[in-house]
Amino acid sequence: MNLAYLAGGIMQIANSAGVSEESAIVARALRLAEQHAALTSSWEGTVRLTEARSAARAFVMADVERNIRQLAKTTMVRQARMIVEHFSSAIAGLDLHDAPPLRTAEAPDGSFLIEWVFSDRRLGFNIEPEQDDSGWYFVSSKRAGGSCAAGSLSSMDIKLLIRWALNS
Repeated sequence: MNLAYLAGGIMQIANSAGVSEESAIVARALRLAEQHAALTSSWEGTVRLTEARSAARAFVMADVERNIRQLAKTTMVRQARMIVEHFSSAIAGLDLHDAPPLRTAEAPDGSFLIEWVFSDRRLGFNIEPEQDDSGWYFVSSKRAGGSCAAGSLSSMDIKLLIRWALNS
């Protein structure tokens, strides 16, 4: 917007309202400063929220990739990475400030577990040496709804599973 046009508009408003031109200019400058402050505050709040969500997401995903790289079987690495990629995409933008990190473990039977363990519920993925045996599971205490569900990776709805884990 052209400053001369803006100043001319302020002068017209001042003359029609019976207010001095200086008062009108000061009032307009204050209004613009308030609008700028509100926009800046809103933008900074959005940036802070985005940064906080990114940090929470990084915390949740902390050591998973490093542990996946240590797997010996390529098919298990592929499956684990597929789960982690889907999981990471599904949690993008969610409020995870109270969420624990994902845990991983190699079981004595050769399977690899990825678990999201809360105090009263657990979402897990078991990656098996035999690809078709891999799956997911969700369990919660009676206090958290007393749910128990499991399925194969092909039947997995990751967004639904994450909602169960976060909302139980």
